[in-house]
Amino acid sequence: MMASSIKTVSWGGNDGEIFEKRLIKKISLHTSTCVNQIGINKDKHGSGGVDRGEIILAPDEHINKVNIRSSVGIDFAEFTTNKARTISGGAPEGSNHILENMRVIAIGGRSSLRLDKLDIMYIDKYEESTIEERNVEFILSYTLPFKNIYMFEKTREQVAEIYRKMTKIMLERQYSASIEGEYYEKVIASTKLEVKDVKLETVKNELEKDLITGSPTVRIVPKDHVGIEVISGTIMKGADGNFWVSPIDSLSYSAIQINDAGSILNHYDLTGTLHTQIPSLALHKTTKNNYIYYSEQNNE
Repeated sequence: MMASSIKTVSWGGNDGEIFEKRLIKKISLHTSTCVNQIGINKDKHGSGGVDRGEIILAPDEHINKVNIRSSVGIDFAEFTTNKARTISGGAPEGSNHILENMRVIAIGGRSSLRLDKLDIMYIDKYEESTIEERNVEFILSYTLPFKNIYMFEKTREQVAEIYRKMTKIMLERQYSASIEGEYYEKVIASTKLEVKDVKLETVKNELEKDLITGSPTVRIVPKDHVGIEVISGTIMKGADGNFWVSPIDSLSYSAIQINDAGSILNHYDLTGTLHTQIPSLALHKTTKNNYIYYSEQNNE
């Protein structure tokens, strides 16, 4: 198995105005004897040309092949998805560049009256993760008695908090570039932040910055209780055998009694240590999909 990696390539010239790289949900082309315009999501870059159509990516679809010809600008462009859908146009001029066996993460570049340049961020030697388990519950974090628990009520802030803590958890493990790229796309699509670097540490730092202006409600965890944050989501398995969590954008808070293990059975513990605070959980602790899991079955 060859290791995947995150790369960025640039083709074309330096005329025109810069447009920043964006995740691709929809892509369109207008062309003539060159690529006049590219549409990325709701934005158009360049002008004129004949409409060559658009591709709106399905949830399980991504661009996995790119064929570009360029000189002082982009002369020809062709984008193909893993569902074998293609959009293309332009003229057979300039130097030819082909990317395949990969996954496009984001596209940016430069444009004026035409498309002058393309910057493409992609996962080289991409290997897709598969779904291991759906609709499961995860303990994202816990807070000890007499400590403050910070509860975000606004949906946008909850989503940023989920991914901030999830990213910290992911930093404790080693993941392939394929998984990091997939997770990055999930974070950006959910939070709408503009994080230009896919490194997990950078993602975490940007999420922390975003939450500085947040307005959480602060509660003190009562005596003999533990405050917990719970999320739902899907367990994914990378081609390298590593597991990771794709969260659903919803966060719930509760305070449970230290002697009440029943309410959090059948949960994965992403902290890995809640059983040290609720001793009876130790009787239910097992390992499942490489995470701590509290089974209904008693291990005595």
